[in-house]
Amino acid sequence: MSSIARARIYCVQSSKLNPILLELETDDGRTGLGEAAISFGFGGPATAALLREMCERVLIGRDPARIGEIRGLLMEQSFWAKGGGAIIHAAISAIDLALWDLRARSLGVPVYDLFGGPLRDEIAVYANGWNYDHADADGWARASERPLRDGYSFLKCYPLAMPSDTGGTLRHPGRKSASPELIALGVDRIRRLRDLAGDSVRIAIDLCAAVAPADLLRFARQIDDCGIEWLEEAGDPADPGAFAAIAAGTPIPLAAGERFFGLAGFRDLIASRAVSVLQPDLGTCGGFSEFQQIAALADSYGHKISPHNCGGAVLTAASLQMAACTANFLALETFPYFRDQPGYVGLTLFDPLDRISQGHIAVDRTPGLGVQADHAAIAPFLFAECPAPRPGNR
Repeated sequence: MSSIARARIYCVQSSKLNPILLELETDDGRTGLGEAAISFGFGGPATAALLREMCERVLIGRDPARIGEIRGLLMEQSFWAKGGGAIIHAAISAIDLALWDLRARSLGVPVYDLFGGPLRDEIAVYANGWNYDHADADGWARASERPLRDGYSFLKCYPLAMPSDTGGTLRHPGRKSASPELIALGVDRIRRLRDLAGDSVRIAIDLCAAVAPADLLRFARQIDDCGIEWLEEAGDPADPGAFAAIAAGTPIPLAAGERFFGLAGFRDLIASRAVSVLQPDLGTCGGFSEFQQIAALADSYGHKISPHNCGGAVLTAASLQMAACTANFLALETFPYFRDQPGYVGLTLFDPLDRISQGHIAVDRTPGLGVQADHAAIAPFLFAECPAPRPGNR
């Protein structure tokens, strides 16, 4: 029986993102990768510190094949995991992903084989993050020409985002206040995008829980003839009841899930039937173990699954594994142009995004998550090693 001998935690600074990567290693040299989905906003270093504590106190010396037992210990001994938020669930998620990657690699099979095998031969993906430079309605819509030219037929966008203090167009309305002028601009942007892209392109809208329900409905009613795939985070995750009120006021389906954690966190949202598309993030929802339960519960209510995915290549690889074997999977989020940003750091030797063709990624048989850490690239960002190496033995 092998045991977990080492854990390495990386807090990577990759342009504007801060991916948190975990690599577990057994005493017989096998490894597994995980990633916490706290790569933007605040909390990356806190997640890395929590991972170190969990690895030191729970993982080191344990049998990595006993995934359920390890998860149970993390949930019980951390105390704060029950009812906890993003940071603690992100740490548990990264551990879960790494354990399943290690297990699948040891068996020489992809992770999806451990969850029933593939249900499809290729994964539908959509493009996000294709406009950072244009605020005017015409330039905003024309920015979509790049992903359309690259073969994407499904786009997600932020029609109510405006220039930030440092440039770009990704600052969302503050204090949930959307002026009539901003709503009119958002409507103009969407209509121009629809005209440019044509009727066959699927368009989803992300509102980032930044708009008051009344303003949101004023906006939604003016675009309900534009064939919108979904309105994402139309309500505040802290107010799950808002989704039902919003759903009653628009025919456009709602999507949510990136700021809900664990099966218990999704339970009431799913049962409300207000949200048609659930978006658990493999790096915060609890990893593969919880994702499968969330997807199954959603399927029992007739809901689709479209994993949230705004992190590094390890999370993309993990999301592809679940996309392959989840019955009610819809499409996977990708940010194909992150790599254009100054200071971008790749986490893996090969990026799954390199395999995108005409808006799809073929399912392959590479064992585990299907990716290997790029140690040369991530070495400068080592946050902690457990157990800590003795002086001179690094």
